Formats: sequence, C-alpha cells, structure tokens
Amino acid sequence: MAKRLPLPVKRVLRDPFEDHEVAAMVRRASAPRPRRRVAAASAVVVAAIALLAIVTMPRGEVHEARAPLPLRLEGGGPLPALLAGVTRLDDGSIITVEASARLRRLQNDDRDLVLLLERGTARFDVVPGGPRRWTIECGLATVVVVGTRFTIARAEERVVVEVERGAVLVRGEHVPDRARTLGAGERIEVAAPAPIPPPRFEPEREAAPPPEAAAPRATTPARPRWREAAERGAWDDAYAAIGERLESTCERASVDDLFLIADVARLSGHTADAMVPLEHVVRRHRRDPRAALAAFTLGRLAANLGQYERAERAFETALALDVPDALRADALARLAHARRALGDLDGARAVAAQYVVEYPSGREIDAMRRIGTTE
Repeated sequence: MAKRLPLPVKRVLRDPFEDHEVAAMVRRASAPRPRRRVAAASAVVVAAIALLAIVTMPRGEVHEARAPLPLRLEGGGPLPALLAGVTRLDDGSIITVEASARLRRLQNDDRDLVLLLERGTARFDVVPGGPRRWTIECGLATVVVVGTRFTIARAEERVVVEVERGAVLVRGEHVPDRARTLGAGERIEVAAPAPIPPPRFEPEREAAPPPEAAAPRATTPARPRWREAAERGAWDDAYAAIGERLESTCERASVDDLFLIADVARLSGHTADAMVPLEHVVRRHRRDPRAALAAFTLGRLAANLGQYERAERAFETALALDVPDALRADALARLAHARRALGDLDGARAVAAQYVVEYPSGREIDAMRRIGTTE
C-alpha cells in the first residue's frame, strides 16, 4: 500500500517532479512484468499522478484552519489599552471595572489575554471553554483562569481575590506555598510582608538654642484614618476606623468614597454593612451614572444573604436606572430568582418571559424557561 504523504507537501518535497520524470515513471510502470507485480505498478502510477496533481494545485486551493483571533469588543472594535466601566467582549465575557480602579491591557492574542490591575477592584466573568488563557497581574499575585467569575481588589500592600463560579489559580511569592487554587465561594488575601526597618544610629546632639517664635502655619484637614487604611489595603483596620460611625460617614461621603466604604465592609467580611453605602449612592446620587451599578451590586449582596425583598427592590432599581447592557441580562435573571424565592411566581414568570424574548441565547436561558413554565 502506498504511504500517505503528510501535508502540506512543500514541507516534504524540496523540488517537484518534472513532467518528463513522471512520464518515465509511467513508461517503466506500464512495461510487461510478471503478473505478481501488476498491483505494485498500478500503485506507483496512481501515486505519481496524485503527487503531480498535488504539486501543481493552485496555492489558493489549499485550505488551512485559521487560528482564533485576538479578543475584540462585542461590537467588533479593538480591545482598548485601558478598560473602564463595563466592557463586553465578542466571546461573551464581561469585565466590570469600578470607578476608582485602573485596568490595563498588556497582551491580547489567539492564546493569551494578559491584563494588569494597577489599583482598585475589577470583576471578571469569563466564558468557560474559550481558546485562550486569561492572566491578570495584580502586583503581589498573578491570577490565571480559563472560565469563571471572580473579583480582584488591589491596594498598595494587599490583593484580595474572591471566586463566585469556577476556579482560578493564584500564584506569587507571597501566596502560601507560592500557588493556591480557589473554588466557588473561596477567597484569599495576599499581603506584602512588613519591611524590616534598618538599624538607627543617632549621632550625639549639641544643645540647640531656644526656638524663636514661628509664624503660624496654615493647616490642612486631616485625611480620615479609614481612607488611609483602605488605600493601603488594610480592610480590617479601615473598617475598625469607621466603627459605629458607618451611617454618619456615609452621609458625608462622595460617590467614590461610598464605593470605597462598600469595599471596606465587604472585603473585611461585613457584607451586610457593605449594603449601607450602596443604598446611599442609589438614594442620594440617583442621577450619577454609577447608581445603576450600585443598585445591581446591592441586589447581588442582598440575595447572597437571603434578603430577597431587598434584592428584588435593588434589581428593579438597577433596571429602572438603565443598568449597563452587559449586566442587564444578569439583572433580569437575578430578579426572576428573587421573586421566585419570595413566592411571587407570576412576577417571576413575567420577568423570565422578558429574559427569553430579549436574550434567547443568554447564559440563564434554561433556568428562565423552567421558571416560565412553572405552574
């Protein structure tokens, strides 16, 4: 049997056969020979003709599989160097960057997407089974993932990674055993070691003359201790600095500070208190474009705590405030689940039906169809 030639042929043959060589092969093969060699001669003729056809085939007729292209925006545009707000990609993945955060694209090709979280908090919802690996560099740690939903919060001396779905690999010099795999519902906090102060040698001091009366200096307002601690990533210290003054602190805070206070409470393990500043954003800064995101986050936290009435109101508010398109489908699905948990089956079916119409290929389509058919 003739051996099958590997493709493409140009990698095997340095020079193609000339026409006279092929003709000579055919003449030799067709000369009278013992009967037992007829089959072998026929095979040589077939192989020669097939080889000539392959070598002389126009280059345009050889089709090779195309490699996956770099990720692009949902509308087809290129992925920007700096990502802000809610970014929806053409593979269905979603990246949500909070207002005070900074996320930079380092690499984007057919195999890898590498991002750098320079500061703040970003949420990643990566479609499983994609052709490329996602890597997020965040200073003290590196997070590697193929398909999952997780959040990273980075401060000057601390990085917190929380996984909602799937699994991620966290690597780094300061990660226990240099690597840790996190599953759904798990969290890791990576902190930089405290620097060792150098030894201090104080020279002998001469007696100083009595100080002269100095002119009074203008004083600047002291920065709140909780904000200084939060910017260092010391979430527990920041929460302790706020203490029982959470409500009064929120009343005086700007929108940026309210989101930061929510991070302080959430990342220090006080999820219920994290909802207080988010409610201030929704109630006092309703016209701010970030109010819809605050309402969505509030609903998600309330649902996680089983406070479904609060979650229902929050998701209704997020939809009424025109939550970004990248989160609208999720808001509808979560609202349907909240109403179902409250026993409002008619309301849940109405929202589920709306989801099916607007997102017939959405991620929650099967669950929404089941809710829509529940009697």
